[in-house]
Amino acid sequence: MTKEQWMKLLRRYLARWYELAANEEEMGTKRARSDGQLTMLLEEIALRLPPDEQELVQEMLTVHDALWQPSQAEMIRVIRRPAGS
Repeated sequence: MTKEQWMKLLRRYLARWYELAANEEEMGTKRARSDGQLTMLLEEIALRLPPDEQELVQEMLTVHDALWQPSQAEMIRVIRRPAGS
C-alpha cells in the first residue's frame, strides 16, 4: 500500500467517525459503532507491523472482543494466559 493509499484509508475512517458523531442515533449505539470502527482501524494498522507485533495486536483484539461477550465465563477463558506468558 502506498503512502497515498494509506492516507486515503485513514481519511475514510475519520469521515466515518464524523458521520457517526453527526447522526441521530442513541449514544450507546454510536459508541458501539465507534468501537467497531476503531477495532477495524487497529486491524488495518496491525497489517503494517512485523509478524510478532501483529500477533500481540491480535491478542489485544481478542481480549477486547471478549469484553463485549455476554458470558463472563467466555471472558475468563480468553483472558487466562498460558503459564510463562
